[in-house]
Amino acid sequence: MRPTSPEADKLRQAMLIIIDEITMFRKDGLRCIDCLLRDLMNKDKPFGGKVIIIGGDFRQTLPVVPRSTRADVIESFIKSSPLSSKFTHLSLTTNIRCAAQTEHNMWLLNIGSGNLPEISGLPCDSNEIPQQMVVEENLIEAIYSEDLNDMEVKQLAKRVILAPTNKKTLEMNRSIIPKLQGEPHTFHSSDSIISEDQNDLQNYPPEFLHDLTP
Repeated sequence: MRPTSPEADKLRQAMLIIIDEITMFRKDGLRCIDCLLRDLMNKDKPFGGKVIIIGGDFRQTLPVVPRSTRADVIESFIKSSPLSSKFTHLSLTTNIRCAAQTEHNMWLLNIGSGNLPEISGLPCDSNEIPQQMVVEENLIEAIYSEDLNDMEVKQLAKRVILAPTNKKTLEMNRSIIPKLQGEPHTFHSSDSIISEDQNDLQNYPPEFLHDLTP
């Protein structure tokens, strides 16, 4: 990032910088942010004196380090960074997702905390998924029903399928739409941006916008 760029000016003006899902971030990335902000602010302070809030559940996804060992992953984790000591740790007191204390929620919490008992015949870092949580038939029918049109809006709103990629989401949407009543409509997007900054127009060409699948 050039010190004279509009992006650099926005960082200088920022009162607060928030980084969510920090557990997936590697410590080298945190060090790069620290160096960048020190240079932009011309201050020899952590993150150039900027207030940084990082958030995430450390029981969830850790950094992805290709062709690495468990030790490599832990070494790349931000908790292995000297900068981690610069943060004040605040913990949330109520887990909203698990307020109902269902069997499934508690099972997920026990996985994250490493409290599940070891099962004979499985490697020490493996967990067995309970049979009642496994869908062997059509996933869409199992989550919703054979006839989506029989379900009320309130019922539909309480059910969701999470997919690992946008591509998989689009595939499932294409399978679900024909099951719904009425004629489907296709709305075409205009792949361009509106900005007073000419640099933005150059940074986001139509070819890049065509690849986005929000």
